[in-house]
Amino acid sequence: MDLYILRHGQAAERDTDLYPNDSDRPLSKCGKSITKEVAEMLKGLDLVFDIILTSPFLRALETAEIVSKALHNKKKLQITPSLAADQNPKKVILEIQKNYSYYEK
Repeated sequence: MDLYILRHGQAAERDTDLYPNDSDRPLSKCGKSITKEVAEMLKGLDLVFDIILTSPFLRALETAEIVSKALHNKKKLQITPSLAADQNPKKVILEIQKNYSYYEK
């Protein structure tokens, strides 16, 4: 199994008035632009993903959507709470082992 990890693009500035919950902060305009450039570079590498897992945080979800659209993998996008910032990283490892190990070649 090959595993690629991509951090979300640049998010909007923290603002408790606009985004009382940090998980609701979207990508900034610059973050969207750079993420699209990164997605096009990934496309140029001819990468194919069996599945794309994303945190439920808005900025991570927007990043994953941009990448999945560029790679024509929209149907393979899965939101998983185990990737949220407040979770133990072991949770996502266990989730991958339990639910996605059948993708292994």
